[in-house]
Amino acid sequence: MYGWRGKIGLLVPSLNTTMEHDFHRMAPDGVSVQVTRVPTEAEGTIEALEEMGRSARECAKLLAPARPQVVVFGCTSASFVNGAEWTANLERQVAEVAGCPVISTAKAMTAALKHVGARRVAVLTPYVDATNQRLRTYLESAGLEVADLHGLSILDMYSHADISSEELEKAALGLDTSEADAVFIACTQLKSVDILARVEAKLGIPVISAVQSSLWAALNELGNFSVPGFGSLLAPQKAA
Repeated sequence: MYGWRGKIGLLVPSLNTTMEHDFHRMAPDGVSVQVTRVPTEAEGTIEALEEMGRSARECAKLLAPARPQVVVFGCTSASFVNGAEWTANLERQVAEVAGCPVISTAKAMTAALKHVGARRVAVLTPYVDATNQRLRTYLESAGLEVADLHGLSILDMYSHADISSEELEKAALGLDTSEADAVFIACTQLKSVDILARVEAKLGIPVISAVQSSLWAALNELGNFSVPGFGSLLAPQKAA
């Protein structure tokens, strides 16, 4: 039976072609994923990101009848764009409609980084400078030092999905991690989940992505789950 161990609701930007696919293939047996899309524009301007956040509450009305146990608002930039108070208010408003806990990707990001013991993080994004600066501010306000941040300066959000995993791996390995104790790869439109374990093996530090941390946070609401093959954050824990 679908969803016998739990149901995750997922709100994704309407043009996102990556996160839904990755959630479905990463979800453990017995965990189902129900998806609703949130309108957005192709260009990820600050104004477009803000509007996406404002639209999430109405879109959650389409998701609530599926009776998820937890809902993920799956857009990194739209959930950090105006800081922690904006993020908390977004989650609160969607939860009022969904009738269950709501986790934004921004909240999942910081929770995952702290879970792996990160204090200094190297960050890879597809974003332009204005969005990168807001991400840096968000991370720093959460008590995380940004040791390096490299943005690919791509405003068109359709194009984020066109970046190959090989290109992402090369860019992640090009970060300055000499002072970092974790890497974060932003954006739920990037095809990053398949490179996490490889980059971790090469760098010797945890590598967290937007999609991976969002699923991890949702699974934490449902119970004790692990998902091998997608980085140490989701990997089965070794016995002491």
